[in-house]
Amino acid sequence: MWWNDKKIRWYEYASSETSFHRQLASVIEKYIGRNESILELGCGLGYVSALLAEDGYHIKATDIDREAIEEAKRIHKQDIFSILNAEKLDEDTDILLLIYFGRLCENDNFQHYISHTRKRLIYVISEHRGQSSSLRKNNEEPERTMNFLKQIPAIKWQRIEFRARFDQPLLSLSDASAYISAMYGNENKEKYMDFIQNRDGRLWLPNDKHSSVFIIEKGGNQ
Repeated sequence: MWWNDKKIRWYEYASSETSFHRQLASVIEKYIGRNESILELGCGLGYVSALLAEDGYHIKATDIDREAIEEAKRIHKQDIFSILNAEKLDEDTDILLLIYFGRLCENDNFQHYISHTRKRLIYVISEHRGQSSSLRKNNEEPERTMNFLKQIPAIKWQRIEFRARFDQPLLSLSDASAYISAMYGNENKEKYMDFIQNRDGRLWLPNDKHSSVFIIEKGGNQ
């Protein structure tokens, strides 16, 4: 499983210091209705789903990682979280929500997910992290996804570019070193350590996170 105690702590710390999830939830809310059923797969710690539930949307959030789901229940105090293997999805919903989870272009993922939605699939992917232009990956995933969707006649879709800060607070230089090793790999530690900032006695790794939000509707033609 991807989650562990350290990753959970880092993610909770960053989430508490930024409005990233609120901004992303606000984008998603433009394409969902309060009378529609919504299911998020691979929800992790469930921040976006919890916000949508607070805003009155009928949503359930799932992940295969038991530790992540138990932590989501503890953080948000909401009865919307459960354990589910996305590969064994056996129920239909109006809207299926995939936030930084999976790749539609691989295997039979697209057909698997779209077959369990009655209305639309909302698919959010990361383009790159924004420490500096020199460290931004040449991420071809958005273009790859668009080219893939253009080949499917029975859908219509649009892409929304989403950009928001998701800076990472860190407790110490050793904490920063451990974070960078876990998230970026030891081979990149020196490069990323150079971007650690001291803001009034607190350490931060800046992250101007760029993403694409794909709204994929069943029916019609692109």
